Formats: sequence, C-alpha cells, structure tokens
Amino acid sequence: MANRSRVYLLDKDIRKLDIKEKRYTKSVGEPKELCIWVNPSGMKSFFLKYKDSIGKEIAYKLSDFREVFIVLMKPEETLINF
Repeated sequence: MANRSRVYLLDKDIRKLDIKEKRYTKSVGEPKELCIWVNPSGMKSFFLKYKDSIGKEIAYKLSDFREVFIVLMKPEETLINF
C-alpha cells in the first residue's frame, strides 16, 4: 500500500500547534514525508524527509510558515495626487 498519512493538518491546525521547549516534528499530510518543524522560538518550517541510498534519513527544508496579514485600504487611499 502507498505511504499515506492518516492526519491532514489545515492552516488553522498549523497555527494552533503548541510551542514547546524543544523543536518537534508533525506530519502535515499527503505525502507522508511532508512535515513541519515547530521551533521553541515559534517559527514553523515545512520540510520533506526522505532516505538516501544508504538508508540515512535526510530533511530538506522547503519554506517557513508565515502568517500573512492583509491590510485593506480604500481605493482612493492608494492613489497619489500630484
């Protein structure tokens, strides 16, 4: 059978992950090798984990999880009058 995860973390689930004293790993979903590191500083990073030809587990960092805030402006505030 395929290597599938039983847990699928959504955006809201990732935001709610607890910050602990040590870095820990949580599986995000499909594929099972896609995981997230939760650091004591609060930074969360996505990575892929896989095994090389020798069998050594390797982690490849993809990107940081960032909470994006969108500021909405009125259309007339974006115009510059000369």
